[in-house]
Parts: sequence; structure tokens; C-alpha cells
Amino acid sequence: MSAAENGRREFTAAEIVALAVELGVLPGALLLVPDDIDAVVIGGKRGKGDEVLGGTVVTRDEVQPLPHDADGVDHLAQLAADAVSRAEALTESLDELHSGAMRLRVQSLRQSQGSTPERTTDRK
Repeated sequence: MSAAENGRREFTAAEIVALAVELGVLPGALLLVPDDIDAVVIGGKRGKGDEVLGGTVVTRDEVQPLPHDADGVDHLAQLAADAVSRAEALTESLDELHSGAMRLRVQSLRQSQGSTPERTTDRK
């Protein structure tokens, strides 16, 4: 925890969920700016006293938590569905790129060996 507080370590999503379960709160609650704090600094290094060197300042006005009602849950479900759709589209694009790269690699190997697909069938 100390390393995370001092900007030397980040939490994975799984760790945030596990921590939230242990604390008995929703994971999103761990990402909100507390009511008694005007802003937080993400990253950076602690200098002397309260001085912070580098990092990104996030103010309470910049954080818009989801409501904890049915609309908030529906909105979160829609965000998750959109993320899954984008991930599926990216996976499909990566598969197409991989297939294209493999075709180019095979073509390059054939050319470097002095053969073409038509000529390879004639060799004995």
C-alpha cells in the first residue's frame, strides 16, 4: 500500500475489486475523491512537506461518479457491453492483421527462395 501511495506501484483491476470486497464497498468507491479532499494527485513524487513533483491533479469537479440506482446500473451495464463490443472488434481486426502478415511472410519466403506459388507445383 505504501508503494501505491507513493506512486511506485499501480493496482490491477482484480486487486481493486479484491480490496473493495475486503472493505465492504463498491470498487468504484475506491476511485472517488473523498468529500473532505478538494483534489488528488496521480503519479508524481512527494517533495518536502505537502509539495508534489509531477503527476496529474484530479479535482472533485472532474470526477463524475455513477449514481447508485437502477439508472446507474443500467449505464454501467451499457458501458460494459460497449467495451465488450470494442474488444471483440479489436480482436477481429488483430486476427485479420495477423492473417495478412502471415500471407505476406509466406509470399516473402517464396520470393526469397526464387519460387512463386505457380512454380512450386511444377517442381519435382
